[in-house]
Amino acid sequence: MTHDGGALGSQIHLGLLSFSLDGETFSGDDVQLLSLSSTAQNFEPFEIHIKPAGGWALGAHHLELWISDFENNETHFEFSFNVVQNEMTSEILEVAKDSTIIIREPHQNEGANPRLHLKKVTGKPAQVVVGFDTSGLDTTGLTKASLVLNIDSTQNVTGWGNGRPIRAQRLLTAWTEGNGKKLGLPGNQQSSGSGNGVTWFSPIDGNIANSQADSAVNWNGGASYAAPSTAPTVTIKNHQSGEVIFDVTQDLLNGANHGWLITRDQDVGSQVTFLSKESGDPELAPRLGPVDIQPSVTKLVHFPPPEAKFSSNRSTIPQKIPLQEEKNVLRLARNAKCPQALAQCLVWLPGRPIGPG
Repeated sequence: MTHDGGALGSQIHLGLLSFSLDGETFSGDDVQLLSLSSTAQNFEPFEIHIKPAGGWALGAHHLELWISDFENNETHFEFSFNVVQNEMTSEILEVAKDSTIIIREPHQNEGANPRLHLKKVTGKPAQVVVGFDTSGLDTTGLTKASLVLNIDSTQNVTGWGNGRPIRAQRLLTAWTEGNGKKLGLPGNQQSSGSGNGVTWFSPIDGNIANSQADSAVNWNGGASYAAPSTAPTVTIKNHQSGEVIFDVTQDLLNGANHGWLITRDQDVGSQVTFLSKESGDPELAPRLGPVDIQPSVTKLVHFPPPEAKFSSNRSTIPQKIPLQEEKNVLRLARNAKCPQALAQCLVWLPGRPIGPG
């Protein structure tokens, strides 16, 4: 409720304010008086926020208010509304960077390779790193998040027998994709690349063109900067095809700003190849999603403005009362331009959806 302090108005008698929600009188914790100016003097603006101490329960509610001013003008009005849960949202993030890293070629970058290889290269492992821009993702209310890789159907999936596990581990340091590409490509398509890029030895090698260490940081194929896995392992079988999906919900809640390292649980001769973002088919590139979020925020709906008569010692004026919703608070506002007695000039203003706090 906002009083604008108009010279012709009459000050609200705060001691006589009375509120009832669903038939129960509000406690002092439910009502907050806020001054809208630096000093709270007579006839200066103020607001009263109505917020149940326990928050707004979902479902139908009925609110009544009784207001008096110092000229004995009395106002009573009431209305009903529903508090409902906001709908779940689902989001998909495209991959921002991906690469294969190879222990046999510890300073080689594969950031521009159209494939991501999880296999042995001349007896030593190659594994995968993928990253996403999660800076704009609000994980409040997150219920499920999936990391999805697509198997390259043109490559053999062998050495897995009836099934062996692979895992996704959250990376804890920044890395740079790079623009090299060699593994599995014809000679005329190969390139060492240039500039910075991720390698087995380092998350950011300063010069991927020279096949030597250009970084003081040895991250050991990502293992030295990977959190313990929270995503359940996924089983790969011989001749498998289609999507490989990791449940990375907990990783995202913990903060997956630097993406994931994809590894095998067992160092065997198995191999599987995934499509990278350079494959030419964005639909088959790695993705983060769906990311399902159930907002804890509630909102008010279905509140047809009622007719209310504001009785005063001057007149009785029917008024429409639209509702303002803001941060789980109902805000009653005084019309700043009304020159009449305060009790004639109370209106509800439209507002934003209710949120926590």
